[in-house]
Amino acid sequence: MKARHEYETTTALYVY
Repeated sequence: MKARHEYETTTALYVY
């Protein structure tokens, strides 16, 4: 269930 947090972090990097 921690994958969700990692997914959000990865998305932020892509957006940035």
